[in-house]
Formats: sequence, C-alpha cells, structure tokens
Amino acid sequence: MSRDLLEIFQKKIDDDTVIKVALECAPLIAGLRIANIITIKREGLPTLKHILSGTGIIFYLAASNSEKLSLILYREDLMKNYLNQPKVQLLLRKMGYPKISMYELMYLFSLRYRNFIDGKGEFPHEMGIFLGYPVEDVIGYIQNDGKNFLAVGYWKVYQNKREKTSLFEKFEEAKEMMILLVSSGVNIKEAIRICGACSHKHVLCYSN
Repeated sequence: MSRDLLEIFQKKIDDDTVIKVALECAPLIAGLRIANIITIKREGLPTLKHILSGTGIIFYLAASNSEKLSLILYREDLMKNYLNQPKVQLLLRKMGYPKISMYELMYLFSLRYRNFIDGKGEFPHEMGIFLGYPVEDVIGYIQNDGKNFLAVGYWKVYQNKREKTSLFEKFEEAKEMMILLVSSGVNIKEAIRICGACSHKHVLCYSN
C-alpha cells in the first residue's frame, strides 16, 4: 500500500475507530483471518458495535484501562473450530489451560494478559493462539525466542513460508480495498459488506 494513499485516508477520516477497523481488521472482515486484536478509545465502543453489527464478527474484552479497551475481534464458529483442533488443544494444555469452553479459555487468557500489562506476569505467548495464528508458528516463536524465523509479516513464520507470504499479500490487498472504499466516501458498513463479498475464504486453510 502506498504511503500517499494511507495519508489521504487518515486525513479524510476523523473517526479513530473507523480508521482502526479499516487499517487493522480488513483481513478479518474479508474472511482471511479468524481473529484480530484492536485497541480503541473507550468512547469509540458504540461506534465499533455499530460497525460490527450484522457482520458475524463479535468481540471479547481482553484488557482495559481508564482510557482504552483492548478487544479480540473474531468469528465465533471459526474460533471454536480452531480452538477445538487437537494440536491447538495440546499446546494449550502445555501452557496450563484446562479443557474448558472457548469462552472460559478466553477469560483465562484475558487474566494472563491483564497481569502482563499490569507488570505482574510474563507475556502470554498463547496470544497467537487466540488470534488464530498457525500452531506451528506459535510453537516456533516460543522455541526460538522470536528469532530464526523464515519470514515476518502479520506474524513470524517458521513453516510454509511461501504459503504464508502469499497469505500476507492477500491481507494487504484486503486492507487496500477497505481503505480505497472508505476514503472514496463509502460508508464503513457498506465497505465491510463489499470487502466480505470479495473474500477468499479458502485461504483459512492455514488454520485447519
């Protein structure tokens, strides 16, 4: 994406929440990702709820302070299917998570994440799981302490470099489409509908 396009978009849109959704959540909206984490101002929550209504995307509060909210946006069925995969379940067990429901798992993760933010615990590397990253890349990141990766994009890649760099390119295409639509005056909800209709959902094979 060109810097000029990004600058034009940010100058034209004065709603911080709309900017956040368009810039950070386009791959999720397009059906290319299972989940995304986004941090918004508290006063932007009603706008976010309006934007997401009818999209099939819901959110979970991961952490908050007096000014901001950190939210995991996700597609419920896709997240459930992903977290129920045996290899994902095995990794979560190794990280100290019991075999419980998706919502209980997310609650326990949010506790660990909030402890980290408050300086009371280590960074929860299982965040990658709750963002739907490929399990092999979450494991690779932990085992290599974030080093020795094959590629880096929306996460650090440790296996299947070609497949995932191609996926990252599709993420960028979705982001550019979203920004072009919104900066051209298309309402954000209509832009989401258009972007979602143009999605390539088979790309979600990385989470199988």
